[in-house]
Amino acid sequence: MHSLLGNWVPPSERSKFTAMTYSGTQLGIVVTFALGSLMCAHGFAGGWPSIFYVCGISSFIWLILWMWFVSDTPAEHKRISREEKEYIMGLLADSTHDTKKKELQVPWLEIAKSMPNYAIVVSNITCDWGLYTLLTYIPTYMNDVLKLDITTNGLFSSLPYIVFWATVFCGGWLADFFRNRKLMSTTNTRKLFDTI
Repeated sequence: MHSLLGNWVPPSERSKFTAMTYSGTQLGIVVTFALGSLMCAHGFAGGWPSIFYVCGISSFIWLILWMWFVSDTPAEHKRISREEKEYIMGLLADSTHDTKKKELQVPWLEIAKSMPNYAIVVSNITCDWGLYTLLTYIPTYMNDVLKLDITTNGLFSSLPYIVFWATVFCGGWLADFFRNRKLMSTTNTRKLFDTI
């Protein structure tokens, strides 16, 4: 996704678009919890199997739409106008996109020895650990301790992810605000928002 966003989005708006892209995970959890609980209680194919059918079919439709509408670069896109391509390419002209491509060697050894790299790995592992722990145990807690019915359980279980979605979404806008107003450097902005 970062490569795709780097080819389409000007640097001044990348945090915002990255946040919109990745906040889709939380939005998907909200929708799946809420609709999944309804499908479990009232769905076809015996209730809970309908969740898997609907999610699978939705993912397949998303794949078809993605393949039809998305290209790696504006220059490769077949369904946008010439004016739109020129506009996007003009916005990207000042960033790292130049017409001459050069082959770069990946510095694997330096990456393996890099402490900032390990900080990113630890940050992602701990974030995902918390995310999946909540994802797994909130519905169990709502059922076993609070004794909520399945539909109410799904709605209440989705509430933390609504907050998570809003936080990620707003964080991207705020990061671009900090960066564009030169309140913080790009590196410090990214470090701050990754820490949060």
